Amino acid sequence: MPPQRRSVGVVLNKLIERVNSLMRRIRVLEQDNNVLRSRLDSVETESFNQSKLARTAVADLEKRLNRYEKQLQETEHVLKEVIAQMKKLATMSQIKELEALMDMYNPLKSEFMTREEVERAIDDRTGR
Repeated sequence: MPPQRRSVGVVLNKLIERVNSLMRRIRVLEQDNNVLRSRLDSVETESFNQSKLARTAVADLEKRLNRYEKQLQETEHVLKEVIAQMKKLATMSQIKELEALMDMYNPLKSEFMTREEVERAIDDRTGR
């Protein structure tokens, strides 16, 4: 083989090797690109799912908050009614006064006179 053909053959072989090497690199880059796309899709899906869960959680919290607010309003209403009823109750001094009156009119603790005893006492005083 003449030297010129050899050099063309060598150059062609080097070009083929270089093209093959570049093709391998392109395949590796394409695989890396596919892996990155797959990961990105996975991240997007997970992000969407997390966003959906967050919206659901916020909606649940809003429902619970509204329910607690309603319960608080009902409790305040009942408390106002209880306070109004308590204002109608007797005070401690009124209870003590009633106890004193009950003690005074209690036949077991007080001495009462019968009608005959009263008439006799009146007769004794008037001298009859």
